[in-house]
Amino acid sequence: MPALEERITALEAAVSRLTEALTDTVATLKDLAGSLKPTAGLLQELAALVENLVEAQARIEKRLEVLEGRVDRLEAALTRLAEAQAGTEKRLEELARAQAETEKRLAGLIRVTERQERELGRLSQRIGPVVESQLAAALLKKVLPARSLTPLETRARPVEVNGLEVDLVIRVRDPAGRTFQVLAECRGRVRTRDVREVAAKLKNPKNLARLKGAGLDGPFIVYLGGLQVYHGVEEAAGRAGIGLFDPAGELVPAGPALSG
Repeated sequence: MPALEERITALEAAVSRLTEALTDTVATLKDLAGSLKPTAGLLQELAALVENLVEAQARIEKRLEVLEGRVDRLEAALTRLAEAQAGTEKRLEELARAQAETEKRLAGLIRVTERQERELGRLSQRIGPVVESQLAAALLKKVLPARSLTPLETRARPVEVNGLEVDLVIRVRDPAGRTFQVLAECRGRVRTRDVREVAAKLKNPKNLARLKGAGLDGPFIVYLGGLQVYHGVEEAAGRAGIGLFDPAGELVPAGPALSG
C-alpha cells in the first residue's frame, strides 16, 4: 500500500510545517506582547502629562481671570485719575484767570496808590511848610522863653544832612551861658508812634554825629511839635525824654541834652 504510506508521510510533513508555523507565530506574538508593554507605559505617561497640562491650563486661566480683574480695577483707577486731573486742570485754569484778574486789579490799585501818594506828596509840600511855620512860631515865642532859652538865630530852619532831615533847628543859649542846638520835628497830628519815630531818629548817636559833622555843634535838645496832640502822647514823650509842644506852648519839657 505504497499510496497510503505516501499520504501519511505527506500528512506528517504538513503537521511538522504547521507546528513550525505555530511556533513562529507564538514567538511573534511574544515579541509583539513585549513591544506593546512599553507602548502602554508611554500611553499612561502621555495621559498623565495631558492631565497635568489640563491642570496647568486651568491654573493659567484662573490667574488670567485674576489679572483681568486687576486690569479692570487699574483701568477704573486710571479713569478716575484722568477725571481728577481734568478737574484739577480746570481749577488751575480758573485760578489762573482769577490770578490774572487779581493782578489786573492790583495793578489798578497800585496806580491809584501811586497817584494818591503823589497827591499826598504835593499836599504835604503845601501843608508841611504851613505846619512848620506855625510850630516854629510857637517854639520861638512860647517854648524857648518858657525854658529860659535865648535864640541865637532869628528863626528856626529845616536842615538836611546826607538824607537825614530835621524839620526845625535853632541854636540857643541858657542863662548859664551854655549853648545848645534845639532839634524839633513837626506833625499836623501827633500820635504815640510819632514819639517812637522821633526818638529813634533824633536820639540816635549816629544821626547826632552826622549833624555835628555838618557843623551843628551839640549838645542837642529834642522836641516834637504838633498842631494837635492825641491823648496819651504826653506820657509817651515823657518816657522817651522828648519835649512836646503845640501852638499853645510846651506840653512836656525836653529831657537832658544829648551830647551826640
